[in-house]
Amino acid sequence: MKDFLVLPRLVIENVTPLVDSGRYPLKRLVGDAVEVGADIFKDGHDLITARVVVKGPGDSNFAAYPMEYDYPSDRWTGRFNVDRVGRWEMAIEAWPDPFRTWRAALEKRIEAGQDIDVPDFG
Repeated sequence: MKDFLVLPRLVIENVTPLVDSGRYPLKRLVGDAVEVGADIFKDGHDLITARVVVKGPGDSNFAAYPMEYDYPSDRWTGRFNVDRVGRWEMAIEAWPDPFRTWRAALEKRIEAGQDIDVPDFG
């Protein structure tokens, strides 16, 4: 039997803004902020980190802007500014974040007054 790695399933859906389900390009003026939103979720209990990646006209690389989770709306949001005229490319990236998951669990243990000292095996 082969050993293989099973990655958690992560879903990104209901991305906004879109015009006619992405059929037509979104239009903004120079100086406008583009508010990006998405429903992002995965199986399991690990926390997620997400970002908007954007490439403006003439750029050779993508720039990344963090997205934040809004608990009441159950949506992730981010934004970037349009600073020149032309065609912009945008995508959303998301992944399970083991460090944030570990940190959140540690903070809960500290708040609960649990012992978090590392034992001395020496």
